[in-house]
Amino acid sequence: TNTSTEVVSDLSITNTVKDEVFICTVIYTLGGSETENVTLKALSATVTADNTTFNSPANVTLTCDYTSSSLTPTFSWSFEGNTIPSVTQSTYTISSSVGTDSGEYACNVNWPTVGTFTTANFVLYIREVLIPTATYYMGRDIVTTTVTCTGYGDAVSGVVWTSLMGTNLTVMTARLQTTNYTHQAELDFQHTLISDTVTCKFIYSADGAEITKGNITLHYIDGEFAS
Repeated sequence: TNTSTEVVSDLSITNTVKDEVFICTVIYTLGGSETENVTLKALSATVTADNTTFNSPANVTLTCDYTSSSLTPTFSWSFEGNTIPSVTQSTYTISSSVGTDSGEYACNVNWPTVGTFTTANFVLYIREVLIPTATYYMGRDIVTTTVTCTGYGDAVSGVVWTSLMGTNLTVMTARLQTTNYTHQAELDFQHTLISDTVTCKFIYSADGAEITKGNITLHYIDGEFAS
């Protein structure tokens, strides 16, 4: 009668970041041994793109580069921590991107029987500048109103306001407020009995790129208020 005994030996490995080859050797009590190589493949993923900064309305494709293996993974994407509905491919394309598409993107890769790996956040900047269609004034006296110009994307080093009617904007009060990927420039504009037109130019810190938007039409209306 042949009697056999099965001995199980486990090796626990955590936080593996690279492929490893382990050698398992079984030594028999009655002599002899057997050796077998065990390959451990580290599964990981990262989000890439052609660049991190684009000008609106560029088409932007984010790619989830993942470790290839015999397992076929499934994918999901998130933006600012919220799942993007109906996106289940290893690539995610933002068509005609706008400033509000700026933010953090991540890809979740799920390998069957293994689990889900979430990539580090990929920060995408979409540069765009928006202006109001018009600002209206009332009355014959000198009046002051606040004109707002909103920019999106990476850090801004400054905003330049220009008057097409020759008004000296250097004496006006200008402010620039930044929240996450949104930059709001405000100009307290003052003039007398004429209409005027101004433009705002955002200057981005990383490369000095400039985006100018205009024209913001400032209507003077004698004796009435238009909205």
